[in-house]
Amino acid sequence: MAGGLLENDEVARADRLGIPRARVALFASYLTDDGLNELRTLIATGGYRVLNPEDVVLLVVGYLVAEGDRAGALTLLETVGLFVDTLRFMPREAIPPQAAPGMVSRRSAEEVRVQLEQTRPQTRLEAQREALQVWLPLTDRFAALWWSTRDSHGRSGVHWSGGHTELAHTLTRLQRCPEPAPALPQPDCTGHAARCAEPHPRTWTVAS
Repeated sequence: MAGGLLENDEVARADRLGIPRARVALFASYLTDDGLNELRTLIATGGYRVLNPEDVVLLVVGYLVAEGDRAGALTLLETVGLFVDTLRFMPREAIPPQAAPGMVSRRSAEEVRVQLEQTRPQTRLEAQREALQVWLPLTDRFAALWWSTRDSHGRSGVHWSGGHTELAHTLTRLQRCPEPAPALPQPDCTGHAARCAEPHPRTWTVAS
């Protein structure tokens, strides 16, 4: 609440300026030349925080005076004049924000941290990610492997080499234990009769 007993920073300001520990005195201290300069500095740096609407009244007054709208400032002062001895209008100073001017935050860094810690993976998105990163590339590689075994008549599974067998074993392992597929060596498909320099015994066959 903006009312109640003086807060610690209000007491500290009153003692520093040598004025009574009263909210009306604190309010008036911001209407002096030094006080208006303080308000301009707070506005320029963003070094303030707002907990209640009353926290920005003097900041608005300082802004209006800086913009040459003294009539507007006086009108605002008259509007809140009945409450200056009971409500807190003293701006709440804070560390200036690191964000660029004009940017505001709807949540504090702590609130964002807690929210991120509570975030859990979404099943549908994870399924889409797995399909894009694992199954589609794996399917493409199976298709490329099968295509590379064609003969001149377009029959698949005819030309097979040790390189094909090794790659097929790797693809089968990935199919059983899906993970982001690593870059695999491509079989030498130059010509339908391509063979490795040292043929590996055939251990995996596909019916033609």
